[in-house]
Amino acid sequence: MEESLYLLPLVALVVVTVAMVAMISSAKRRVRERNQGMEEAARAMAWSWVAEQPLDVIPGLERFPFFGQGHHRSIRNFVAGEKDGVRAAAFDYQFTVGNGKSSSTQRQTVVYLRSTSLALPAFSVRPEHVLHRIGGVFGYQDIDFPDRPEFSRRCLLRGPDEAAVRAAFPEAVTGFFEDEVRWCADGEGEELLLWRSGKLAAPAELPGLVSAGMELLGRLRPEARARA
Repeated sequence: MEESLYLLPLVALVVVTVAMVAMISSAKRRVRERNQGMEEAARAMAWSWVAEQPLDVIPGLERFPFFGQGHHRSIRNFVAGEKDGVRAAAFDYQFTVGNGKSSSTQRQTVVYLRSTSLALPAFSVRPEHVLHRIGGVFGYQDIDFPDRPEFSRRCLLRGPDEAAVRAAFPEAVTGFFEDEVRWCADGEGEELLLWRSGKLAAPAELPGLVSAGMELLGRLRPEARARA
């Protein structure tokens, strides 16, 4: 009986160790499978693929609101190429907020587009939550359009030059975000970034995500805005 009692801590340690090894092995397998899937998707698109890139692979990325927050920021599965004359990339981006037990890590698949046909004011679009509405009472910026109540209800639109942002968001642009409540975007100058909040895209979804970015880019072009 006494020997059994002495063995209990050892058995518990073995069980915990085996469980941890299994978890680590499973996580590594998922990473390998995702890398393989993203590489195959890149090949099908005739684009390049790199497993991991430094943040400065896109110069000045941290100036965009979403990409300057948190710590342990990283870019993985960087897929790059050209789409209809536009420099394009898609990648898995992750960052951590908080520390210790209160920390959390966010992972997204992001589309990056750069085109000389763009001339965007600095802006950000996010799904609007109740805390944003509460913040609005205390002066937290949210650019609303009284004639487009659905967009104003669903989306938080911000930017330092409100007049320029309003001009860049005709009905064709706000309609894009009304169609999919989880769309997020940052933009400035010739650069546009688009992603779905809290979602890593499956490799098979990559072409569709890039196409969505191109659709938004087309609506944001000055000549498209002028026609709207």
